[in-house]
Amino acid sequence: MLVTFPLPILGGIASLMVGFSLYRLLLFLVLVGLTVAGFVTRPKLVCGHCKQAESGHCMMAPRQKEE
Repeated sequence: MLVTFPLPILGGIASLMVGFSLYRLLLFLVLVGLTVAGFVTRPKLVCGHCKQAESGHCMMAPRQKEE
């Protein structure tokens, strides 16, 4: 998860740098919007199955309060 999450974002940025167009910008914004909407509305769907969340190394997982 942590490795594959930034790859489409970096690809979208590279695509915009190679040849800017409004269509590419729109697709990039839709990609970012859907990704953020998925994490915001269903964090347990992603973090519930991730081994990094269990070990506390995931940036996206909610932090466990230490006692």
